[in-house]
Amino acid sequence: MKLDIDIPDSLFDQVKARSVMEGCSIDSMITRLLESSLDDASISSIQNLSEDELFNAPWLEIARRYVRPGMSHDLDEIDAAIELGTR
Repeated sequence: MKLDIDIPDSLFDQVKARSVMEGCSIDSMITRLLESSLDDASISSIQNLSEDELFNAPWLEIARRYVRPGMSHDLDEIDAAIELGTR
C-alpha cells in the first residue's frame, strides 16, 4: 500500500540514517519501525480494557457501526472467514 504522510525533516533524517546503517531501504525501515511499535504488549493492553472503557473509547467510534452482538473479533477466525470468501 502506498501512503503519503508528513513527518518532520529531522525525523526523516533519522530514519534515513538508520536505514543506511542497517543496509535497507527507507520503506523497509519504516515498515519495521511500525511493526515493532505494534507489538503484542500494545495489543494485550487493548484486550484488557473493560467493556465500559471499550464502549467509551473515541478511537472506536468509527468501528461501532460495524459491530454486531455475538460477532467474533478473533483474528484467526477473521482470517479463516476471509479465506473462505476468496475461494
